[in-house]
Amino acid sequence: MAESLARLVAIYYWWHTALLASIGKTQDAIEILDVAIRHFSRKNIATRTDLAMLQVMDERYDDAEETLSSTLDFASAANPLVACSFAVLYEAQNRLHDAVAATNAWAHRLYAIPDLANLSSSEVLLRADWDGHLRHAGLNLRPGQTH
Repeated sequence: MAESLARLVAIYYWWHTALLASIGKTQDAIEILDVAIRHFSRKNIATRTDLAMLQVMDERYDDAEETLSSTLDFASAANPLVACSFAVLYEAQNRLHDAVAATNAWAHRLYAIPDLANLSSSEVLLRADWDGHLRHAGLNLRPGQTH
């Protein structure tokens, strides 16, 4: 009964698995997200990357890499959420070169900003072509916007 209730809560409250992990119940959180992905969130990038981060926290690096790699079946490696999740995984494994490469999959767009070295981080965020980046990553967050 408690397990069913936990899974039901996780469906309606996205923060539930983070709460479980924060109180040391990472395995329970992993199981809930794994079930969620298998049953109704196969292509939900946020759910998949959350699962991968929990797997990293639990030092289940092979599982985390499989979760993220299978996400590439429908999402671009240039998707910021996917790229940063790979970077966190690689850093946890002390694969720092791979972590930088994963981040560069999407961060290269920042380098196209003129005079980048002389800008504050706030100005960089204002000038970055985030809409263009999101379109490149296969995301469409604005209704009516086309790729």
